[in-house]
Amino acid sequence: MESWMPGILASVALLLSAWALGRRLLAPWRARLGDDLLFESCAAGAGLGIWGLGTFLLGTAGLLSPWIFRGLMLAGGLLALADLRTLATAASAFRTDALGLIQASLAGVSLLAMASGLPAAPTDYDSLEYHLGAPAAYLRQGRISFLTDNAYAAFPEQQEMLCLAGLAATGTHAGGATAAKTLNLACWALAALALLALGRRHATTRSGAWAALMLLASPWVRDSAAWLPYNEPGLALFALLAFATALEGEVTLAGLFAGLAFAVKYPAALFVVLPIGLALGIRKASDLP
Repeated sequence: MESWMPGILASVALLLSAWALGRRLLAPWRARLGDDLLFESCAAGAGLGIWGLGTFLLGTAGLLSPWIFRGLMLAGGLLALADLRTLATAASAFRTDALGLIQASLAGVSLLAMASGLPAAPTDYDSLEYHLGAPAAYLRQGRISFLTDNAYAAFPEQQEMLCLAGLAATGTHAGGATAAKTLNLACWALAALALLALGRRHATTRSGAWAALMLLASPWVRDSAAWLPYNEPGLALFALLAFATALEGEVTLAGLFAGLAFAVKYPAALFVVLPIGLALGIRKASDLP
């Protein structure tokens, strides 16, 4: 098996476990969000947040053993099996027209084309020094603590915690880098699903599909999705879920995802947390007698 293949397996296990955990965490909101793609996207996003926080807690406790992460991923993946059967049953009833099939095919082709970058080893400064470098340093020292020789590690590290989980589970640089990039690609795919869900709710399924395709076809997404283990995919996913849940009137979930966006990157405080807070405040004020 190629050295990068364990990274794909680890990221798939992490994603399945995150989705399964998120579905259970967001169960109280299922009826209000609706049992559709928006709920599933939110569940996966919330689960990734749990994984990020859990990895941080394990790391600060000095529990960065590969077997702990492999066991958690395996247990979460098994938990997701029942959910996958339920989802498959629901998907079997889905019907679409020729244009819908074309749109789905274009999305699949876009994702497959981006996936060609998964085996490539990152060589850029940001990846080696920060996005992968900081998690590798934590793993070498056996715990998460302040890195005096890496100023970038003082930034928010939600996405880097997911990189650390993949790196810890695989135990190799190639596997960890592939796991990080696979997770990034999944974040863009989940963001596209959320756009599709919003289109179906507030306009038409077709418009939502075009929005998803425009996201996947944009140059930055196309060029970085599976080539660079940066943190923008996580920021984009959490920001989109924050605005989507705020639009649905789910203040608690909007706050959760806005917080996760901020945990990925500082600018989210200005571009996600502040506008959502102002919008919800204005809406509440307008409801007062």
